[in-house]
Amino acid sequence: MTPHQTEAGSQIEAAVLRAIEKVNELLPESQRLAKSRDTRLLDDGTELDSLSIVNLLIFVEDELSDSLGREISLTGSDDALDFPAEDLRSMGSLIEALQRRLFAQQ
Repeated sequence: MTPHQTEAGSQIEAAVLRAIEKVNELLPESQRLAKSRDTRLLDDGTELDSLSIVNLLIFVEDELSDSLGREISLTGSDDALDFPAEDLRSMGSLIEALQRRLFAQQ
């Protein structure tokens, strides 16, 4: 990984963590997400409903746009279709998928 990719990877992770904070503001305390790569999204052990997942993805899109100045669609384009469910199993898999996708576009 190049130094630029390392920095961008850190920015991607920070953007996802900020998106978690925004989603947590909308959730009851018992459903709030931990800011950890191990936090489950679409896997066993999560209490998130589909609306919470969509909100998270929209917040991630917004945060990535703000921090990296790059648009990425996770919810409403043909690009979103090649974002498989296994990439949404956990925060860590989401971050890694975003890094792969953004680095491939460079």
